[in-house]
Amino acid sequence: MGSLVNSKTRDVESVIEKLFSTINQFASVEEATKALSKGMCQEFTTSGKSDLVLSRVFHSFDYQLLPDEIQKAGEKTLGSKPTDESKFLVLIGTYGDNPDWQDRRKSGGHKAIPLNRTTVKSIPMVARLFQQVGFDLGIVLGEKKEAINMGGVVGSYGVFHVPEALGSPFIPAQDFVKVNGVKSVLGTGVMLPEGDVGIYIGFCRVHITQEMASQFASLMSLFWQKIYTLKERGMF
Repeated sequence: MGSLVNSKTRDVESVIEKLFSTINQFASVEEATKALSKGMCQEFTTSGKSDLVLSRVFHSFDYQLLPDEIQKAGEKTLGSKPTDESKFLVLIGTYGDNPDWQDRRKSGGHKAIPLNRTTVKSIPMVARLFQQVGFDLGIVLGEKKEAINMGGVVGSYGVFHVPEALGSPFIPAQDFVKVNGVKSVLGTGVMLPEGDVGIYIGFCRVHITQEMASQFASLMSLFWQKIYTLKERGMF
């Protein structure tokens, strides 16, 4: 496909079409998010090397809907027993340079991030992402009970963009940034009709400007338009 630096919205559309022209190959939403994470790394390259150090997809869930292994991770992170309706932002798809980054089960500390007004404020990257992408936290947390009219799967959302990852207060894992040469971070998301959110985050080894990042605003909307019916087969 080419470098992230030169990519346009049409290139994002082409990648989604290439990866998800048929969804019969996927048994679950998780399998599709794994394909997206890997596909982004493989499609966007410079001089034969991926522009992405790490590529990840997150999704919000009620605690009661999570598999046991993720529930346990959520309990450990929260430090107490969640209620059935407690919300978590769960790592569902991942791919990157390190083999351990190619399996969500091997993630060190981002398997299940508690989502509430206190924790969102205390996690700089998540807080900034919600702010820049434009998610309504009240809907995500189930505080607003009115019907959600999204016109289908997609909403209109912005991008999460950190032009300089090194030294950024929004990327607390500075050791990860330094060791892996992360230059910029980009992300985007979509809110589904049920109020859940799907999020993509890419840690880039090339510098990404705001204009470049904006080309990826439609990524998760396009992805979910293609794979929404997979929800019937299961999230995991």
